[in-house]
Amino acid sequence: MENIYFFIYSYLPGISSGGPVISISRIIDNIPNKSYVITLNRDVGTKKKYKKNSFLKNSKKINYIYKSPGIDSFISFLKVILKMENNSVIYMSSFFRISHTLLPIIIIKVFRILGFKKKVKLVISPRNEFALESLKFGYWKKMVYIFLFKNFLNKKIFYHSTTQDESKEIISILGIKSNFIYTVQNIDPVQIPLENLLDIKKNVKEIRLFYVGRISKDKNVHLINQILFGMEERKKIIVDLWGPIRDEKYFNSIMEFSDKYGLKVNYKGTFLQKEKYQIYQSYHALLLPALAENYGHAIADSLSFSVPVIISNKTPWKTSKNFQESGIIAIDNRKLDEYRKVISYLHSLNKNEFDILRKNTFNQYKEILIKSSKKSIFKKIFENN
Repeated sequence: MENIYFFIYSYLPGISSGGPVISISRIIDNIPNKSYVITLNRDVGTKKKYKKNSFLKNSKKINYIYKSPGIDSFISFLKVILKMENNSVIYMSSFFRISHTLLPIIIIKVFRILGFKKKVKLVISPRNEFALESLKFGYWKKMVYIFLFKNFLNKKIFYHSTTQDESKEIISILGIKSNFIYTVQNIDPVQIPLENLLDIKKNVKEIRLFYVGRISKDKNVHLINQILFGMEERKKIIVDLWGPIRDEKYFNSIMEFSDKYGLKVNYKGTFLQKEKYQIYQSYHALLLPALAENYGHAIADSLSFSVPVIISNKTPWKTSKNFQESGIIAIDNRKLDEYRKVISYLHSLNKNEFDILRKNTFNQYKEILIKSSKKSIFKKIFENN
């Protein structure tokens, strides 16, 4: 059985990287292979190292290798790759990450030129980095990087996409054949049984919404202010923002706007995975007007707790049912009145009506889980033969 080496810039116990960390942890939990996680010894955006007792304990299945950035990581990568068994697989959770994608690929390519490690399989998971909405941030730097990668490194590299649209974007931008792409959606979180869900209080003309994700331009967080600004009920609508601040100037502009116009938009910070159960079930709906999401872990998590979601149509979470029947609505970000209409509807619900909506959300997510068994498909990504 092949050993899998996950090169990821940040991993548990860090909490600031969001989706990629959750994706990989669920992959590891659902594959039988022995896995190695090669990552930094600190969370994103901080210089403070993890305490040794906070490192995850090794098991027979998973080994964690935490290293400092810079030359220490380079030496560590060399040692790890030198010790790799033939038929191993290297899985990288970003296309543009120089340290944990470009560097190990260059090392492997050099080894191949020298006649070593020819049977190591390379897999990159771009995580929606090729979507037009994502590429426009740092566009020219990314174009130069892509050009150099395509012409000098992109031979015998496989890609893991999570949607058909993402596969098409990878093929279009990198010019590769479809047989070098595995299209497998992320593994959805386990649904919480109805009897184990927390009760959420709901009064008429009251609503608490929340956003989960990075606070940065590419996440389109400022649209929340624009949505609320056009609502008569805005003084009785609370929106809490959860997630790491990646752009301080952008974050300040959001908070200044909400303060100026009396919007109840609050920043709550970050939370640990074990706190999700309580946090998600203290709100009436998730509000996520994303520019682009190849999956959206916050959406999946919210649905797993039977909490409705109000999201943009730039995610794969779509249904033919209406919001009342499914607890899911995907809206074109240009149609702010559609957001307002749904929020107003939620705002008007009483406790009994809201509980019915939660039950419909539960049933909709149950249908999604039945249709999306992916564990066996994931095995194909990690086969090296």
